[in-house]
Amino acid sequence: MEPPTGTEVVMDSARRGDGGWTPLLVVLLAAVGVVIGAVAVTLKVADGSHPWSDTVLSGLSGSLFLLAGVVTHLRRPGNRTGLLMMVVGVAFFAEDLQLSTDPAVFSAGLLFVHASTPAIVHLVLAFPHGRLPTTAARVLTATTYAVVYGYTALRVLTYDSTDFHRPENLLLAADRPDLLATATDVLDAVGVLIAAGVVLTLVRRFRAADPGLRAALAPVLLIAFIGGIAALAGSAVGGRHSLYPVLAPVYRVAFCAWPLAFLAGALWTRPRRAVIADLLIAAGRPDATGGLRDTLAVALRDPSLRLGRWRPDAGGFVDDRGALVSAGTVLRDREGRPLGALSRTEVPWEDVRTAEAVAALAALVLDNERLAVEARERLAEVRASRARLVSAADDERRRVERDLHDGAQQQLVVLALMLRMARHRFDELPERDPVLADRLDQCAARLDEALAALRELAHGIHPAVLTEAGLVPALGALAARSPRPVDVEAADLPDLPAPVAATAYFVAAEAVTNALKHARAETIRVAVRCEPGTLHVSVHDDGVGGADPAGGTGLVGLRDRVGALDGTLEIRGGPAGGTVVHAALPLEER
Repeated sequence: MEPPTGTEVVMDSARRGDGGWTPLLVVLLAAVGVVIGAVAVTLKVADGSHPWSDTVLSGLSGSLFLLAGVVTHLRRPGNRTGLLMMVVGVAFFAEDLQLSTDPAVFSAGLLFVHASTPAIVHLVLAFPHGRLPTTAARVLTATTYAVVYGYTALRVLTYDSTDFHRPENLLLAADRPDLLATATDVLDAVGVLIAAGVVLTLVRRFRAADPGLRAALAPVLLIAFIGGIAALAGSAVGGRHSLYPVLAPVYRVAFCAWPLAFLAGALWTRPRRAVIADLLIAAGRPDATGGLRDTLAVALRDPSLRLGRWRPDAGGFVDDRGALVSAGTVLRDREGRPLGALSRTEVPWEDVRTAEAVAALAALVLDNERLAVEARERLAEVRASRARLVSAADDERRRVERDLHDGAQQQLVVLALMLRMARHRFDELPERDPVLADRLDQCAARLDEALAALRELAHGIHPAVLTEAGLVPALGALAARSPRPVDVEAADLPDLPAPVAATAYFVAAEAVTNALKHARAETIRVAVRCEPGTLHVSVHDDGVGGADPAGGTGLVGLRDRVGALDGTLEIRGGPAGGTVVHAALPLEER
């Protein structure tokens, strides 16, 4: 089943904003802003009627908006917020062109006397996505542009600047101070409504913001809110009120701090290097990915982030609670197969390349996790397969032992009984051939030897006492058949699984055989003890030592048999010489 479609880890060029006219526009706005800014600051200093603090704040505000716009655009080219901030900076500087003493520059400056106001409203209402999200926001923005530039056009056409000792207004059509005063009153009234609408929009925008963005949005919206309140109050009381000189600096300081707050928020949303380092560490530890979602949420500054893993049986991406996750950003392995998906709130000004790096690391972690799961499943299957082989071999041993006992051994016993009966009848004959009597005795002896060898062979294949009585009696029988003393220490053993009991017996049998045949041991001790979850079998001898699993002593097969039960076999020298063979066998499947 194919996964749901979604945004891939590698974003396209449109989202990056590469190519097209946008880079040219950014360069043009930056150049125009620098030139107009330099002219505006020069005019303000030359005018001499403004306090130095006002001049500094004006120059700093326009410069910060230009700088913040460039930085924001570089961080997220597809977001128009950066362009809007640059427009605000250019418009703000253009307002001071009216301070020129040149009639042409002065007249042009009158066209931009309130140019920054609609640009600011547009920026605030479009923040943070760079576009106006609702019809009400679009209407409010369009109204602001229409009112401000409508008033500006009316003022330019009816304002006789020579009455106020200013350069000649080259655009003057008719000197109508009465009409201009009425228009100013209307502008103040409409300005109150526009400021109130902007403040209300900011409050609603903050309340509806995703929890992960509020920490970044709070300083930006708070300063904009303060500036909006100051502008609202200033418009309400008018420029002639005694409070206006207090409200105006508040607005200017807020206006100057607003781009700084935006930059702080934009930098705050950048994925932190320490968290990216955590993802790299997680990629190397596929067994410790339980906190991957939390790590990604911190890296991408989105507490609401959801991580889903691809489940073909569910037909989609499923989180840790079994709920389906929408395919926002699809994470794929090197061959393009789906691994998981991130469903998250897009941060409008986040660094796309860094976000892609985080997503790529998340895909690497999920791929390693998948490979680790597959490796564990294959290892479990190998262990189960080895255990089945050991169990099948033990079953076959028991079958062969029963066949020998019930078949060939019984026939040899019957044959030995018939031979003894024949020898007895032969002894009753009046005339006996000594040679035939000797031959019958030799046959009986050879038959007894064959029967003993067959019993020993059957016992070596799988002792019946192990199946019938258990491990401890089987070890006792093993010690009883040894030509050298074998001390068996075993007590309080629980009921053992048949494969464990058989493996423990063959470990002891092989170690005892090697001690007798190769180490020339005089005494041997077999110790069996049980710890929680593990059976320990140790065989100590006082022989010459030097046991080597590669020497053909049967220890290689024994190690494979122990490993098939996920146990361990250790061969080492004893503290007082000789050899110690120790096996640890788990009593439960791992």
